[in-house]
Amino acid sequence: MVKRVCIVCEKEVKDNDFVRVKDDVIITTIRKVKTLLRIVKNNELVVHQQCEQEARKRRTQFERRLLFSVLFSAFIVVSLNVLPLLAGKFSLNVLLSSLVLAVFPPIIVILTSYFPALERRSDDEEQSKA
Repeated sequence: MVKRVCIVCEKEVKDNDFVRVKDDVIITTIRKVKTLLRIVKNNELVVHQQCEQEARKRRTQFERRLLFSVLFSAFIVVSLNVLPLLAGKFSLNVLLSSLVLAVFPPIIVILTSYFPALERRSDDEEQSKA
């Protein structure tokens, strides 16, 4: 039997008062790596009803950080390429290096503060909780 584990408090969930975590690319990749290393636990990732607000807050913070890092990366690419173009100079080396440099801030944010999204509750579940 698969255990349900809350990703916020890391405790096992025994009742049906939870929200499932969406399986996205990052979670799927983590599961594949853990399977290859033979350390997989095959837990179902959920969030307790009591922890749901904290989970949504952490997801919002992650999304804000990711957005800021993408905007910062875009600023890097634009400033390193557009300003020399305005001066009448173009360098393929600068273009490639700015693109490589622009990849790192989003990767760092994903590696340090990733928090998965939650599945939406159905209307029936929301009405029964109210």
